[in-house]
Amino acid sequence: YWLKFSGSQLIPIIGFIRSADTTAVQPGWNLFGTTSMPVAVSTIEQTPPGVISSLIYEYGGNNYAAVDTVFPGKGYWVKSASAGSLILSGSMYTQPKAR
Repeated sequence: YWLKFSGSQLIPIIGFIRSADTTAVQPGWNLFGTTSMPVAVSTIEQTPPGVISSLIYEYGGNNYAAVDTVFPGKGYWVKSASAGSLILSGSMYTQPKAR
């Protein structure tokens, strides 16, 4: 889901910590989220191998930008060459670049 707010605000997300998740993708552009922890794009597994056919992008208000880490609470775009799965595994000990 995408929500539009009138300005920046903190929105609490209540639930269980998810350290791993598998997301199905279809051919073409897909919108996906991540685990409860940041995940480096380089660690995202693909089934079958090579299913991702683009960089992974976030929307920044007026443009799209490629990312090297996906963060909780955000949505990301990826183009898939075929149907498959993205397997994400986050770790509280991962030190991604600050945003």
